[in-house]
Amino acid sequence: MDTNNQYRIPLTIALLVAFWQTAQASDEAEIYRLITPESTISSFGVGYQANNNAQYFGEYNGMNQRGAFGLLDAEIVKRDNETGTWYKFTTRNLGLEDRDIRWEQERQGDWGYSIDYSQIPRYNPFTVTTGLQGLGTTNQTVSRTAPQQSVQLETERKRFTVDLNKYLPAGYDVEVRYTHEEKTGNRMFGQQGGGAPNEVWFLAEPIDYTTQQVDAILRYTGENLQLSGGYWGAWFTNPNPALNVTAQPPLTGAFSPMALPPDNQSHQVNLTGGYSFTPATRATFKAAYTYQVQNEAFIVPVVATSNAFGNSNLQGRLDTWLGQLGLTSQLTNKLSTLADVRYENRNDMTPIFQYTPVAIGATTTNGNNEPRSITTIDSKLQASYVLPMNFRFTAGGNYIVNQRTFEPVRSVSYRYETDEISYRGELRRALSETVTGAVSYVYSSRWGTPYLNNTLLNGAQGSNLISPLYLANRAANTVKVTSNWTPTEKLSFQAFGSAGWVDYSSRNSQDLGLQSGQTQNYSADATYTFTEKWQANAWYTYNQIRVSQSTCSGASATGGICPNTAVNPTWAAWLQNVSNTFGVGTKGKVTSKLEVSANAEYSHINDYYPMATLIPAGAPINAGVPSIYTDILDLKLGAKYALQKNMGFRFSYIFNHFKTNDWTWNGFTYGDGTTVTQNPNQVVNFFGVSYYLTWQ
Repeated sequence: MDTNNQYRIPLTIALLVAFWQTAQASDEAEIYRLITPESTISSFGVGYQANNNAQYFGEYNGMNQRGAFGLLDAEIVKRDNETGTWYKFTTRNLGLEDRDIRWEQERQGDWGYSIDYSQIPRYNPFTVTTGLQGLGTTNQTVSRTAPQQSVQLETERKRFTVDLNKYLPAGYDVEVRYTHEEKTGNRMFGQQGGGAPNEVWFLAEPIDYTTQQVDAILRYTGENLQLSGGYWGAWFTNPNPALNVTAQPPLTGAFSPMALPPDNQSHQVNLTGGYSFTPATRATFKAAYTYQVQNEAFIVPVVATSNAFGNSNLQGRLDTWLGQLGLTSQLTNKLSTLADVRYENRNDMTPIFQYTPVAIGATTTNGNNEPRSITTIDSKLQASYVLPMNFRFTAGGNYIVNQRTFEPVRSVSYRYETDEISYRGELRRALSETVTGAVSYVYSSRWGTPYLNNTLLNGAQGSNLISPLYLANRAANTVKVTSNWTPTEKLSFQAFGSAGWVDYSSRNSQDLGLQSGQTQNYSADATYTFTEKWQANAWYTYNQIRVSQSTCSGASATGGICPNTAVNPTWAAWLQNVSNTFGVGTKGKVTSKLEVSANAEYSHINDYYPMATLIPAGAPINAGVPSIYTDILDLKLGAKYALQKNMGFRFSYIFNHFKTNDWTWNGFTYGDGTTVTQNPNQVVNFFGVSYYLTWQ
């Protein structure tokens, strides 16, 4: 008998058992890691900003002043395995002014609730130097002689939300959500002064808004039928009904009081759902009724006179009925179809009263309010078919009808109905295993019933040379091309391009109003993976919008005919916005403990305003205003160093450069002497260091 083998066999068995137990323990540890939630304090540290800034970087986060800021982001998750209850606490930017905090608890398949709090500041990017007295209150005094001081106008939103949900038997569940939002602060305001023509005085609107919203939803989920019905309500309140303005000599003629946004409320009941007739055919529908009212008392009751009707409030009411029905079907393995129709009737039931006396010589108003009702029918048909060679062709069309009410006395021409039809075609194909692409074309046309000429108060016809933009005839063409290319496992490339043209047909031989518009949008981005540890990407976008229009300043004074003379010429403008943006980025692991990242983005935006007169001898040839450019450079550097597998430090550096020649606020001066300026060259340097920790 081999005594060595006598002990070797049990030893082998013991090693196999130990190996199996170790492997099982490793698998169990991996399973435990996957099913056990992970909590993270992703940042706990401090940041320092070395520069003041007013625009772009710190406008919505409160980081517009030099100084130190706390950095705290966290996500803490816990699960009670016995009850299946989850607990989750998350916070973002707790040390900054744009902070979010959320607590939620959920028992899977039974109930859940969440509590959210968020805060969003908004700092006016301009420096205001003013002698306005009473800023922040509803009683303000405009003065040209009072000592001036620089003020920082800002607003802040604080939002609190509670969400409750409960699963019920037989496929039902219910959810109730309540949101309370308060917005406070001050923002730029103004009024027409009583001095020189077109003189405007600076005011600051006091903001103290409260908005409450309630959503109650009951859902049903069955094998073929899904339903969701509920109630939605919103209430807006403003304790400041008016702004009272006083003018100190030599300023005179203050218009006071000035109404501020009035209280109002909205209520809606709705039902949406879907039914699957077969696995290939499904119908959807929606029905809703919305009731909106604004009946806040006027700040000064309108006094009844011989030509003005006395009324204590607007009695504003808008009833909206909405219905939608859709059907999708996979008719064959190659052909799928879609049909949808949507009906909306916005019925403005506000009563018509005469609120203001008609001044002697007035021509375009009779002192009445003007309710607006509109009915819209939007229908859509679409089909998609798989062609040979893996081509897929999609074709469809939309037909939209809008019908509007109108009042006989108006300052612009009008139309009772507009009709718009559009056709769309798209061809998509996987060109190879690594390349896919698509090209689409959309054509749309709008027309309508004959124009209703605007009528003056004395019954005469006013100027009807220009049609409102949303009523004018137009023809639009849009072409889009997309492509995705993955030549290797390491490199991927995406490209997009679109171009559109819009032509507006004039309603008269003088060819006034909006003439045409053009858009161009192109983008490309690429990602390259050098190794498992290093990756880089780059992108570029180009956007252009062009609009041409013409007008005549003397048409309304000459019975609706443009004189086209040196005194009253026809003006033309060719407006254009062009932006170019490109960026590069990389991230990777330097060592097993050190990860780094770098991203840079640059945007250059140009706005052009060329204008000129057309033909008349003696008229100015060019009167365009200077163009405006804006440059924005963002550079972000980051590093993460692991002390252990679950803890370490993060380092960040942000450089931002905002530069512009925007002349619109370059030393702008109000009639009361208030000035508004902005720093055209702003630089931000931000440094941050934080500690992170994860655990289970």
